[in-house]
Amino acid sequence: MYPHERSLVKRLADQPFALIGINSDKDREKLKETMKDEGITWRSFWNGGSTSGPISTEWKVSGWPTLYVLDAEGVIRFKSVGTGEYEPVIDELLAQMEQAEDKQSQASIPLTPSLATPAPSAQLVSTASAIDDDPEEELQELIDGFDEARTAFREEYNAAETDEERKLLLEVRPQAEQYVDGFLALAERYAGTTWAARSLSWVLSNVSGAHAKQALDTLLDEYFMDEAMANVCRLLRRDTTARAMSATRKLMTESPHASVRGQACFALGQQLKSSLRQATDADAKEVLMAEYEALMERVVAEFADLEYFPDYGRTLGEVAGAELFEQRNLQIGMPVPEIEAEDVDGVSFKLSDYRGKVVMIDFWGHW
Repeated sequence: MYPHERSLVKRLADQPFALIGINSDKDREKLKETMKDEGITWRSFWNGGSTSGPISTEWKVSGWPTLYVLDAEGVIRFKSVGTGEYEPVIDELLAQMEQAEDKQSQASIPLTPSLATPAPSAQLVSTASAIDDDPEEELQELIDGFDEARTAFREEYNAAETDEERKLLLEVRPQAEQYVDGFLALAERYAGTTWAARSLSWVLSNVSGAHAKQALDTLLDEYFMDEAMANVCRLLRRDTTARAMSATRKLMTESPHASVRGQACFALGQQLKSSLRQATDADAKEVLMAEYEALMERVVAEFADLEYFPDYGRTLGEVAGAELFEQRNLQIGMPVPEIEAEDVDGVSFKLSDYRGKVVMIDFWGHW
């Protein structure tokens, strides 16, 4: 992205425009060398040497780069995780400023802006004492078999020296579909137990098509009260079908497991958020937004410590809190929150120092 930003800064050198970075590199001195080598002449706030630094934490940034474009009054006019088409927005804002100066009036032209398996359920048979075999061990062997095959493939692929070798390896790489029969057989053999539910959850997490539909249907019909449904809720977050939304709402209110209720609460919020994007009626949008915010507030209050995804490193509370902050403070048309911190050279300054200019904010890092 550096070349595009260098070109932008050069092109707009005589315009009321400023590019302000917010950098999360670990080593300040190495960063200074990098900026010199890469021709990064614009100023950057120092984010404390971490992606979890004070500025990105306050702004609830979850992806790099994250970009914002502000008008001369400090109002957000564009935002994007990733690059996005920011230049047309900047050019239009600058054109508006020029027109306003020519007319000596304020122009107001709006811009359009593999998952770990959950713990066993207390509602179903959860130990091998109730059956002759050891379903927990069998399930773990199936999971380990697939994980080990993928690890071996990655090691071979990374060690390959030619494109031809890599091409041949890709043709025989392990696919989850090759392991589905084992999981479905285990689910059938131990039907009615939490091990069956966890096995079906693995299928739903790793494949698509008919097998995934079969697994979901069985889970919703036969294992609704099992704790494995927490993982199912994670997978339903983007599913806005009536059946999926009805299931998450019911799980949120009826499951005996806090982990399931919490995941269902968050999932229903995400489903409503997706529905909100598609809604056209103003009253319907208002209702959807109110329920979405209420669900995210409930997640923060009651289920904050639950994992967003296993091994993801963030909790449901952190993600829900970030969404609420963004919804209430960082939407297009809202005044941008103030930033006051040191730059890379240790000199303090404020974002509002650049009021009167079109500003692009770039949360970035050199990694």
